[in-house]
Amino acid sequence: MLNLTNLKGIFSCVPMAMNKNGEFIENDYRADIRALCESGVHGIYTTGSTGEWYAIDDKEFSWMVDVILEEIAKYPTLLEIGCGGLSTESTIKRVKIAVSANSKPDGLQVLLPPWQRLTDDEIVDFFKAVADAAEGIPLIHYNTSRAKRFLTEREYEKILKTTPTLIGSKFSSSDIGTVISVLRSGLPMNHFVGNESILVSATIWGSKGVHSEFSLCWPKACLKLFELCQKGNWDEAIKEQEKFIRFTLEGTMPLLNRNYSDAAWDKGRAEAVGFLRCKRYIRPPHHWMSENDIEHLRSVSKKYFQEWSK
Repeated sequence: MLNLTNLKGIFSCVPMAMNKNGEFIENDYRADIRALCESGVHGIYTTGSTGEWYAIDDKEFSWMVDVILEEIAKYPTLLEIGCGGLSTESTIKRVKIAVSANSKPDGLQVLLPPWQRLTDDEIVDFFKAVADAAEGIPLIHYNTSRAKRFLTEREYEKILKTTPTLIGSKFSSSDIGTVISVLRSGLPMNHFVGNESILVSATIWGSKGVHSEFSLCWPKACLKLFELCQKGNWDEAIKEQEKFIRFTLEGTMPLLNRNYSDAAWDKGRAEAVGFLRCKRYIRPPHHWMSENDIEHLRSVSKKYFQEWSK
């Protein structure tokens, strides 16, 4: 079970392995779970943006929960099940699926229902209802602006009064002042940034790690950077972080005008590097990454992460 002591490190997202027709490839999905666990990442999490929570139905979600609980039971890796929904009811339905198996996930990752902006009271009610359904399993908040409300320490303080099982967040803001403010709030929560490119400064400010998409490509490099930060070996950590920054500037930035979805980015990068079996394919209406763009990312990856790439 996740707690304020073990909720730290590199937590990797897990993409849904699909073919061109949007059909799951179970053998590939199982193999990718095993590869991530064996890489040494501290935890994995499912069905966020990369896991396409919005594109799978409850039957498929239930299948995913059964598969990942079976595979991860073989490893010490911690597990968060992402339980996104468009309403309190739909979120709770997935929470109940996630906690109904004989083995339990270590935590549940939830986001605010994203269609329409919630009030403060609605946010508090949402978290309380989800926590009541979670049977004591801790909650981690996927704090994304796509949910129309980006939460800060002010909102978290209110939520914690009725939902003490909320113990962490994936804090995806790029505003430095907002990041520093929540990391130094002193609330009983562990906050993670969403990218290794800012891990050095975020660790100094108080971040506990990364909920990471780069771990789909170079998990050992992500772990090395985290360990350097934990040791306070800042000179070497900055050099390692620079690789992630350069990859972003030279690999990602030139392609931003493609307006790929998060899943398209992460599956495209994963295919470019080849650490996982997962390929570029995502479900419509979103388009998957083009072959030319994947080749571009492959070339930049080899430039900065040759020692970690196949």
